[in-house]
Amino acid sequence: MSLFVDVYEVLSNRLKSEFLGLIEREKGVYDRSIRRICDVCKNYIGYGELRYDKMEDAISRLLEEGIQGKPFLTLLYAILHESLDEDEAALEHLKSFAASDMASPFRNELADFMTLGRFATLEDYNLLEEAATILMERYSTEEDINDILSNLYLKVEHDEYIPVFQRLLVRAKEKYPDNVVLEGFEGFINTKGKDYRKALESFMAVKDKVEQDKENTYFHFNMATAWNNIAGCYLKLGDLAATLVSCETALQHEQQSEDYKVGPALLYKKAEALLLSGEKDQASVIVKLLLDENAQDEKALELKGML
Repeated sequence: MSLFVDVYEVLSNRLKSEFLGLIEREKGVYDRSIRRICDVCKNYIGYGELRYDKMEDAISRLLEEGIQGKPFLTLLYAILHESLDEDEAALEHLKSFAASDMASPFRNELADFMTLGRFATLEDYNLLEEAATILMERYSTEEDINDILSNLYLKVEHDEYIPVFQRLLVRAKEKYPDNVVLEGFEGFINTKGKDYRKALESFMAVKDKVEQDKENTYFHFNMATAWNNIAGCYLKLGDLAATLVSCETALQHEQQSEDYKVGPALLYKKAEALLLSGEKDQASVIVKLLLDENAQDEKALELKGML
């Protein structure tokens, strides 16, 4: 992939703008061959123009010129390597450029860019917490913080990183205390981490916040979703009575939701809770309903096998 694509767009665009301005200011002091290389880099950064022949020729020309101790040429060399997907080399040369006075106006952003690039493009997932903290503290808004954390989770999706996301979500909620979507994501993460009591707390908090927004077009769907998640936690905790009450509450809201439905997931939980409570006949009715709808429904077939 590409560093400029993989790194969070706000930061990537900010740095591209800095590079373009610097190239435009500095190119005039060089001979024609270097000015052409500047134009190749500007076209790539500005318009995404990929001319591999020009880029490879430009790298050869810079090697002839020598880049040691020449920050501006080092920057051009890094950009050319990035354009050819030689991202590790690009980061090494950006690191060298970052130490120069020329980089001082945007050195902090460049340091962030390199950390995020190592995480996202070079897949150094040991940098997850540092990368997430950079994004959360310096580049996030209340509107996009959940997307940022969700995308990071999808990038590294593995159980060993669950504790990292649990810590990150605590800090994110401190920064954005009224963000109901973060509560839902925290519930999801705690469910993945099998901490069902904490997940239940999160989903209860979501339910309480959703309950205050009755004018929302999707109020009943949001309530059905919240109670469905609550039912899932109770089921995992072995509280079958609370599971069934939660399922019934969710179903009441589901019936009033015109545009969206929670769907079979809610009936799976109700059937399983009934089955574990010894109410096999009632569970059978739900399983039959699910299989009538989809004869290949794997979860319904699993419940049928339990029956």
